[in-house]
Amino acid sequence: MFLPRDAVQREKVQGLVATIVGEEGQRLLGWRDVPTDDRLLGASALNVEPTIKQVFIGRGGRATPPISSASSTSSASASSTPWKRWTSPRSG
Repeated sequence: MFLPRDAVQREKVQGLVATIVGEEGQRLLGWRDVPTDDRLLGASALNVEPTIKQVFIGRGGRATPPISSASSTSSASASSTPWKRWTSPRSG
């Protein structure tokens, strides 16, 4: 995840991510710094290079996402395609 360079702003974004993960019923397991090699970057790129971290999220209590009753797919086709994209109510 690309995060702000500023530590205060970065902590705000990480806190927001933690809040959303919890709201979605998942568990935030932790963060890891992603190693980068900026030796070939120029001065202007170095000045705006973001902090890059990997976020680890564990499954919460829900084993599968809820299926909307307004879905146009039949139960037969849904069961033959287990990996459908689930859209959060927050996304519109």
